[in-house]
Amino acid sequence: MSRKNIILTLFTLFAIFFSSCTNSQNTEKELQKIIASNNSNLSNGPLYIAVEEGYFFEEGLNVELYGVSRSAEAIAGMISGDIDVVSVGNGIGLLNTITHEEGIQVVADRAHLSKNTCTYYGVIIGKEYYESGEVTRPLDLLNYTIRSQSTGVSAFLFSLYLAEENLQLEDLDYTYFPSSSTNEALDKQTIAAATAVEPNLSKAINGGFGVLVAGMEDYVDDYQISVLAYGKKLNIENPELGVSFMKAYLKGVKQYNEGKTPRNLEIISSYIETSEEELMNTCWPSIWEDGHISYDSFLNYQEWSIENGDLDKIVPEEKFWNSYFTEEAYRLINN
Repeated sequence: MSRKNIILTLFTLFAIFFSSCTNSQNTEKELQKIIASNNSNLSNGPLYIAVEEGYFFEEGLNVELYGVSRSAEAIAGMISGDIDVVSVGNGIGLLNTITHEEGIQVVADRAHLSKNTCTYYGVIIGKEYYESGEVTRPLDLLNYTIRSQSTGVSAFLFSLYLAEENLQLEDLDYTYFPSSSTNEALDKQTIAAATAVEPNLSKAINGGFGVLVAGMEDYVDDYQISVLAYGKKLNIENPELGVSFMKAYLKGVKQYNEGKTPRNLEIISSYIETSEEELMNTCWPSIWEDGHISYDSFLNYQEWSIENGDLDKIVPEEKFWNSYFTEEAYRLINN
């Protein structure tokens, strides 16, 4: 073997050894465990990406995604301290929790909706009802049952749609059940209309169960529909850990914002039980790369909730969200 080849071989072996040592550092030391809620929603894409691409691992974190079926369950887990990070819709439960529980705050964007974009959250009418002409507008719903909650973003969206013809949610017969049963209910005509969020919205439309008649983006501009919130552990007790989590999350956001790449489709599809082909035809919500919150955009939702008797008063911005984590994480990533 020539002297040149010997040097090259030694260099290669050293590089392999150095890389192995570097990659094993986080393996050898105890990773910090963080529990984050997971509702198998498309807007959790950055979290899934951060887990699968090792962004959390790079920060010395072992992030466990804890499955929840409803926002109330996730918020209860945060109040008890069993869940450290909550991915949740920007609804009444979260607002009331922030008002009454010290140390719990929103920390980052998880999904916001803008005008002139695709529909991520919308109102659908049963296809048979719509195509027959029985139900095509708000007034037609007076004699039928719809799927909606009495409070929260679902009720807010329905109220905006009904207001087109001076109706209120109280004027209708409404019921609530898990979103997984919506298509079946539309198909059996036990309900005439419902709200749906992606990817369930596209599944209802493409599956021939419903027809889209309105989207949240039709009524509001840059609406902050979903957020990431920290409990006391990351927000108060160990903010340094909170910054580490946020760094990994924002890296996930950056990759998510590359769009429907083969890798992003592969990762997200494996978490939300939706095929890559279906995901190609769904509306992906916007998420700010620096993670900031559009607080002003949902003031009308808070005002509506006060009028509806579900919220006592406006939650001020300084109480609602803590910008420290996104600002510090974004600074560290870009330095």
